[in-house]
Amino acid sequence: MIIGCFRGGFQSNAHYVLCAFFAVTAPVSMASADDGDAAPSGDETKLEAVEHALTREKGRRRELDSKARTLSEEISEIKNELVTAARSAQESEDALSEVEATLDKLNTSVSRLRGELLGRRRQMTSTLVALERVALRPPESVIFQPGTASDAVRSALLLRAVVPPLEARSRDLGRDLRALAELRNEIATRHDELLAATHDLEDNRAFLDGLLRRKSRLHSQVKRDSRQTAARMKKLAAEARSLRDLLSRLEAGGVPGQNKSVRTKTEKPGVTETVVLFPAPQSALLPSEVPFSKARGKMVFPARGRLVTRYGELGDSTGLAAKGLTLATRHEARVVAPYDGEVVFAGSFRGYGQLLIIAPGEGYHILLAGLSRIDSAVGQALLAGEPVGAMGRPENGDSSLYIELRRRGEPINPLPWLAAIHKKVSG
Repeated sequence: MIIGCFRGGFQSNAHYVLCAFFAVTAPVSMASADDGDAAPSGDETKLEAVEHALTREKGRRRELDSKARTLSEEISEIKNELVTAARSAQESEDALSEVEATLDKLNTSVSRLRGELLGRRRQMTSTLVALERVALRPPESVIFQPGTASDAVRSALLLRAVVPPLEARSRDLGRDLRALAELRNEIATRHDELLAATHDLEDNRAFLDGLLRRKSRLHSQVKRDSRQTAARMKKLAAEARSLRDLLSRLEAGGVPGQNKSVRTKTEKPGVTETVVLFPAPQSALLPSEVPFSKARGKMVFPARGRLVTRYGELGDSTGLAAKGLTLATRHEARVVAPYDGEVVFAGSFRGYGQLLIIAPGEGYHILLAGLSRIDSAVGQALLAGEPVGAMGRPENGDSSLYIELRRRGEPINPLPWLAAIHKKVSG
């Protein structure tokens, strides 16, 4: 074709440029072709390949966007299920604590009644022994006993009057003791049922946690693939535009300048990139659009337990005023997020131990300390009531969860912000 260009002469500037281009770019090993029947150029072939690749990448991007949205919806549903499961688990923990407290009271009552019954039984035993002696003594032997006959009669009448009340009291105590034993057995049975229900809830919660971790990993993978696909699309689009610009200039025959017939590699034509946003799931329990400053009395208690230290109370050992609240919880109790927010710190910090800080917005921060395990990571968006960790199992005493609320760095009393959902927690 190059020879044909020179034989036929230069009919136009475009013809001249096209012939010059093929003279420079055509390989030496090219065989002669039929005149007027030129094969497609390498640039045209490359352009078609790039455009096909770009089309495939756009399709893959649409699939990834759809997959990301689907996974985001699934994760939102799972997080809401986690909130429900955690609330059920906390209610079971609370019920177990009440049963245990009832059992302790019943055990104390049983011990007291047994002591009273034993003391009265001893009194009854001595009285019955005396009555038995009187009953076995022949009536004629009374004349040989010291004292008068009237004294003996009065003693017999007195013993006879004492026995029936003692027997009735003994029957009452025995009946109360049997009733307490039956109640104790019933509570123990219910306690076992609650334990079994709690285990079921923990299994479901573990399943949901595992599913959430899996979905989160998939979600992260999809976002990573989406970013990689967007980068590839940007590169392919830039390359395709450069090639298209080259061919259009050659075909038009109007080369603006000798050194500007091809875009340099440093030029980056603008490409509109589609960005998929993954919004934080909205809580079905406490809408996040409510500003935190308006959420007084709406914060969820992070755990169920007994309030042992209030804000402003002086410490027994330090003598310093408490900057937050302390809850005595069950061993391995589940801890949840008190409000919708973002995790800004998760880990060990000075004297706080395992510390979790949640930012609900407007300059507020919620601090939870004393956890044995933290299940949330920095940057994670949380729902109110979503599990964030668990308490430990100390060798002595209860587990203690410390709750602190700060506004622009200064501690404030968190109790008015917490919903008084339980008499033990609210004090």
